[in-house]
Amino acid sequence: MKKYILIISCFLMLGGLSAQSGGTVKYEFTQHVEPPEDRPQRKARKRVMQYDLTFTKEQSIYEKDTEFEDPNADERSRRWWRQNKPHVIYYDHKEEKTVEQVNFFKKDFLLSDTIETLQWKIVASEQRDILGYTAMRAILKDTSRMVDAWFTPQLTYSVGPSDFYGLPGLILAVAVDEEKVMLAKSITLSEETPSIDIPKKGKKMNRTDYEKMREEKTAEMKKNWKNSSRRWRK
Repeated sequence: MKKYILIISCFLMLGGLSAQSGGTVKYEFTQHVEPPEDRPQRKARKRVMQYDLTFTKEQSIYEKDTEFEDPNADERSRRWWRQNKPHVIYYDHKEEKTVEQVNFFKKDFLLSDTIETLQWKIVASEQRDILGYTAMRAILKDTSRMVDAWFTPQLTYSVGPSDFYGLPGLILAVAVDEEKVMLAKSITLSEETPSIDIPKKGKKMNRTDYEKMREEKTAEMKKNWKNSSRRWRK
Protein backbone atom coordinates (compact mmCIF):
# COMPACT_ATOMS: atom_id res chain seq x y z
CA MET A 1 0.00 0.00 0.00
CA LYS A 2 2.67 2.53 1.03
CA LYS A 3 4.75 1.62 -2.01
CA TYR A 4 2.14 2.52 -4.63
CA ILE A 5 1.05 5.63 -2.71
CA LEU A 6 4.67 6.86 -2.88
CA ILE A 7 4.85 6.12 -6.61
CA ILE A 8 1.58 7.95 -7.28
CA SER A 9 2.76 10.95 -5.22
CA CYS A 10 5.87 11.18 -7.41
CA PHE A 11 3.70 11.28 -10.53
CA LEU A 12 1.62 14.12 -9.07
CA MET A 13 4.66 16.20 -8.18
CA LEU A 14 6.16 15.78 -11.64
CA GLY A 15 2.97 16.03 -13.68
CA GLY A 16 1.62 19.52 -13.13
CA LEU A 17 -1.55 18.51 -14.99
CA SER A 18 -3.95 18.65 -12.06
CA ALA A 19 -4.60 22.37 -12.70
CA GLN A 20 -6.87 21.35 -15.57
CA SER A 21 -10.60 21.70 -14.81
CA GLY A 22 -11.68 18.64 -16.78
CA GLY A 23 -11.82 17.23 -20.25
CA THR A 24 -13.08 14.54 -22.60
CA VAL A 25 -11.85 11.06 -23.42
CA LYS A 26 -12.89 9.09 -26.50
CA TYR A 27 -12.96 5.34 -25.90
CA GLU A 28 -13.11 2.54 -28.43
CA PHE A 29 -15.46 -0.11 -27.03
CA THR A 30 -14.94 -3.61 -28.44
CA GLN A 31 -17.33 -6.44 -27.56
CA HIS A 32 -16.90 -10.07 -28.56
CA VAL A 33 -20.31 -11.70 -29.03
CA GLU A 34 -20.59 -15.49 -29.01
CA PRO A 35 -23.55 -17.16 -30.78
CA PRO A 36 -26.45 -18.20 -28.50
CA GLU A 37 -26.61 -21.84 -27.45
CA ASP A 38 -29.81 -22.44 -29.39
CA ARG A 39 -28.29 -20.99 -32.59
CA PRO A 40 -24.82 -22.59 -32.89
CA GLN A 41 -24.80 -22.09 -36.65
CA ARG A 42 -24.14 -18.40 -36.13
CA LYS A 43 -20.57 -17.16 -36.12
CA ALA A 44 -18.94 -15.23 -33.29
CA ARG A 45 -19.00 -11.50 -33.94
CA LYS A 46 -17.06 -8.46 -32.83
CA ARG A 47 -18.82 -5.14 -32.27
CA VAL A 48 -16.85 -1.91 -32.21
CA MET A 49 -18.45 1.21 -30.75
CA GLN A 50 -17.28 4.61 -29.56
CA TYR A 51 -18.06 6.36 -26.28
CA ASP A 52 -17.21 9.82 -24.91
CA LEU A 53 -16.43 10.50 -21.26
CA THR A 54 -16.72 14.15 -20.20
CA PHE A 55 -15.47 14.83 -16.69
CA THR A 56 -14.71 17.38 -13.98
CA LYS A 57 -13.49 16.85 -10.42
CA GLU A 58 -17.06 16.30 -9.19
CA GLN A 59 -19.07 15.04 -12.18
CA SER A 60 -18.74 12.81 -15.19
CA ILE A 61 -20.95 11.58 -18.02
CA TYR A 62 -20.31 8.60 -20.29
CA GLU A 63 -22.23 8.69 -23.58
CA LYS A 64 -22.36 6.47 -26.62
CA ASP A 65 -21.48 8.18 -29.89
CA THR A 66 -24.60 7.40 -31.93
CA GLU A 67 -23.02 8.84 -35.09
CA PHE A 68 -20.16 6.34 -35.10
CA GLU A 69 -20.29 3.29 -37.37
CA ASP A 70 -17.74 0.51 -37.40
CA PRO A 71 -16.19 0.62 -40.91
CA ASN A 72 -15.38 -3.10 -40.74
CA ALA A 73 -18.89 -4.20 -39.68
CA ASP A 74 -21.15 -6.20 -41.96
CA GLU A 75 -24.56 -4.88 -42.98
CA ARG A 76 -26.33 -6.80 -40.25
CA SER A 77 -24.17 -5.22 -37.56
CA ARG A 78 -24.68 -1.79 -39.08
CA ARG A 79 -28.47 -2.24 -38.97
CA TRP A 80 -28.16 -3.19 -35.31
CA TRP A 81 -26.11 -0.06 -34.67
CA ARG A 82 -28.60 2.24 -36.42
CA GLN A 83 -31.47 0.80 -34.37
CA ASN A 84 -29.57 0.95 -31.11
CA LYS A 85 -30.54 3.88 -28.91
CA PRO A 86 -28.41 6.24 -26.80
CA HIS A 87 -26.83 4.99 -23.60
CA VAL A 88 -25.77 7.54 -20.95
CA ILE A 89 -24.27 7.12 -17.47
CA TYR A 90 -24.06 10.22 -15.28
CA TYR A 91 -22.13 10.43 -12.00
CA ASP A 92 -22.19 13.04 -9.27
CA HIS A 93 -19.11 11.99 -7.34
CA LYS A 94 -19.57 14.64 -4.66
CA GLU A 95 -23.16 13.60 -3.85
CA GLU A 96 -22.36 9.93 -4.60
CA LYS A 97 -25.31 9.59 -6.97
CA THR A 98 -25.65 8.16 -10.45
CA VAL A 99 -28.33 8.28 -13.17
CA GLU A 100 -28.25 5.88 -16.11
CA GLN A 101 -30.35 6.36 -19.25
CA VAL A 102 -31.04 3.10 -21.10
CA ASN A 103 -33.31 2.09 -23.95
CA PHE A 104 -35.20 -1.19 -23.98
CA PHE A 105 -37.93 -2.22 -26.41
CA LYS A 106 -37.78 1.27 -27.96
CA LYS A 107 -38.49 2.97 -24.63
CA ASP A 108 -36.15 5.14 -22.55
CA PHE A 109 -35.68 4.53 -18.83
CA LEU A 110 -33.87 6.50 -16.12
CA LEU A 111 -32.25 4.41 -13.39
CA SER A 112 -31.13 6.32 -10.29
CA ASP A 113 -28.79 4.81 -7.73
CA THR A 114 -26.08 5.57 -5.20
CA ILE A 115 -22.41 5.21 -6.13
CA GLU A 116 -20.86 2.07 -4.68
CA THR A 117 -17.28 1.85 -3.46
CA LEU A 118 -15.30 -0.40 -5.80
CA GLN A 119 -12.64 -2.59 -4.23
CA TRP A 120 -9.54 -2.12 -6.39
CA LYS A 121 -6.16 -3.77 -5.99
CA ILE A 122 -3.42 -1.59 -7.50
CA VAL A 123 -0.42 -3.34 -9.08
CA ALA A 124 2.01 -0.41 -9.26
CA SER A 125 4.85 -2.58 -10.55
CA GLU A 126 2.97 -3.15 -13.83
CA GLN A 127 2.88 -0.14 -16.12
CA ARG A 128 2.21 0.66 -19.77
CA ASP A 129 2.06 3.71 -22.00
CA ILE A 130 -1.35 4.87 -23.21
CA LEU A 131 -1.52 8.02 -25.35
CA GLY A 132 1.75 9.26 -23.84
CA TYR A 133 0.64 8.77 -20.23
CA THR A 134 2.13 6.24 -17.84
CA ALA A 135 -0.66 3.94 -16.74
CA MET A 136 -0.68 1.54 -13.79
CA ARG A 137 -2.59 -1.70 -13.58
CA ALA A 138 -5.50 -2.22 -11.16
CA ILE A 139 -7.65 -5.31 -10.62
CA LEU A 140 -11.22 -5.11 -9.39
CA LYS A 141 -12.06 -7.50 -6.56
CA ASP A 142 -15.43 -8.59 -7.88
CA THR A 143 -16.57 -12.21 -7.74
CA SER A 144 -19.08 -11.77 -10.57
CA ARG A 145 -16.56 -10.66 -13.22
CA MET A 146 -12.85 -10.27 -13.92
CA VAL A 147 -11.97 -6.61 -14.44
CA ASP A 148 -8.49 -5.45 -15.44
CA ALA A 149 -7.99 -1.65 -15.60
CA TRP A 150 -5.17 0.78 -16.39
CA PHE A 151 -5.20 4.30 -14.90
CA THR A 152 -2.80 7.24 -14.96
CA PRO A 153 -1.97 9.20 -11.79
CA GLN A 154 -0.80 12.01 -14.09
CA LEU A 155 -4.47 12.98 -14.52
CA THR A 156 -5.96 13.20 -11.04
CA TYR A 157 -9.59 12.46 -11.87
CA SER A 158 -11.16 9.46 -10.15
CA VAL A 159 -13.34 8.59 -13.15
CA GLY A 160 -13.40 6.15 -16.03
CA PRO A 161 -15.51 4.50 -18.74
CA SER A 162 -18.84 2.75 -18.13
CA ASP A 163 -19.33 1.87 -14.44
CA PHE A 164 -15.65 2.01 -13.50
CA TYR A 165 -14.24 4.72 -11.24
CA GLY A 166 -12.62 5.17 -7.84
CA LEU A 167 -8.91 4.92 -8.72
CA PRO A 168 -6.37 7.70 -7.96
CA GLY A 169 -6.24 8.74 -11.59
CA LEU A 170 -8.14 8.70 -14.88
CA ILE A 171 -8.89 5.17 -16.15
CA LEU A 172 -7.66 4.81 -19.73
CA ALA A 173 -8.29 1.11 -20.41
CA VAL A 174 -10.57 -1.63 -19.05
CA ALA A 175 -10.97 -5.30 -19.97
CA VAL A 176 -13.97 -7.25 -18.62
CA ASP A 177 -13.88 -11.06 -18.69
CA GLU A 178 -11.83 -10.83 -21.91
CA GLU A 179 -15.12 -10.10 -23.70
CA LYS A 180 -15.34 -6.31 -23.45
CA VAL A 181 -12.47 -3.89 -23.90
CA MET A 182 -12.59 -0.11 -23.46
CA LEU A 183 -9.47 1.73 -24.66
CA ALA A 184 -8.86 5.49 -24.71
CA LYS A 185 -8.14 6.76 -28.24
CA SER A 186 -7.84 10.49 -27.49
CA ILE A 187 -7.79 12.83 -24.48
CA THR A 188 -8.71 16.52 -24.60
CA LEU A 189 -8.06 18.56 -21.45
CA SER A 190 -9.62 21.95 -20.72
CA GLU A 191 -8.82 24.79 -18.35
CA GLU A 192 -12.52 25.70 -18.38
CA THR A 193 -14.98 23.47 -16.55
CA PRO A 194 -16.93 21.35 -19.09
CA SER A 195 -20.72 21.57 -19.02
CA ILE A 196 -22.34 18.32 -17.88
CA ASP A 197 -26.13 17.83 -17.88
CA ILE A 198 -28.04 15.13 -16.01
CA PRO A 199 -30.02 12.86 -18.39
CA LYS A 200 -33.74 13.53 -18.04
CA LYS A 201 -35.38 11.63 -20.91
CA GLY A 202 -37.13 8.41 -19.89
CA LYS A 203 -39.38 6.72 -17.37
CA LYS A 204 -37.91 6.68 -13.85
CA MET A 205 -37.42 3.21 -12.38
CA ASN A 206 -35.28 1.63 -9.70
CA ARG A 207 -32.69 -0.80 -11.01
CA THR A 208 -34.25 -3.89 -9.37
CA ASP A 209 -37.62 -3.37 -11.07
CA TYR A 210 -35.95 -2.58 -14.39
CA GLU A 211 -33.81 -5.74 -14.35
CA LYS A 212 -36.87 -7.85 -13.51
CA MET A 213 -38.86 -6.27 -16.35
CA ARG A 214 -35.99 -6.77 -18.80
CA GLU A 215 -35.58 -10.45 -17.88
CA GLU A 216 -39.31 -11.09 -18.31
CA LYS A 217 -39.48 -9.30 -21.67
CA THR A 218 -36.34 -11.06 -22.94
CA ALA A 219 -37.70 -14.48 -21.94
CA GLU A 220 -41.00 -13.67 -23.64
CA MET A 221 -39.21 -12.58 -26.81
CA LYS A 222 -37.14 -15.80 -26.93
CA LYS A 223 -40.27 -17.90 -26.43
CA ASN A 224 -42.09 -16.10 -29.23
CA TRP A 225 -39.09 -16.53 -31.53
CA LYS A 226 -38.94 -20.29 -30.86
CA ASN A 227 -42.66 -20.67 -31.51
CA SER A 228 -42.45 -18.77 -34.78
CA SER A 229 -39.44 -20.87 -35.83
CA ARG A 230 -41.38 -24.10 -35.22
CA ARG A 231 -44.30 -22.82 -37.28
CA TRP A 232 -41.93 -21.82 -40.08
CA ARG A 233 -40.31 -25.31 -40.13
CA LYS A 234 -43.74 -26.94 -40.46
